[in-house]
Amino acid sequence: MITIGEFALSTGVSVKALRFYDERGLLTPAEVDRHSGYRRYSAAQMRTATTIRILRTAGMSVEDVKTALEEPDRLADLLQGHAAELERRRDLEDRAMTLGHGLLAQNHRPDDGPSPQQDTVRFRTAEATPGWRWCSV
Repeated sequence: MITIGEFALSTGVSVKALRFYDERGLLTPAEVDRHSGYRRYSAAQMRTATTIRILRTAGMSVEDVKTALEEPDRLADLLQGHAAELERRRDLEDRAMTLGHGLLAQNHRPDDGPSPQQDTVRFRTAEATPGWRWCSV
């Protein structure tokens, strides 16, 4: 049996993460000392820990990793779905970056006056509306 610290070093999964995965039912220690609460793992659990580390590093949710461990034949579909979600998010991020660069291009010093790309700001006045008229009773 391997202590949690040794197991963490061997698998690249932190002690904190191992405790979290135990709480979530992904990787339960092979034995837990009743008196001290020390967790010990078996060498056979290293493959599972490494699989969890790889899938989590890829950004898969704990729920999807748990499904992959419980139903290994679904791993290909889970990976494909995750890849599609990553691509969708990356596309949104890329579009936001393009918009951000557009904002930088429009940025100018206030002393320069309005830039050609910006409309002139116009102000108007309106009578104040008492707040009680907005409230429904």
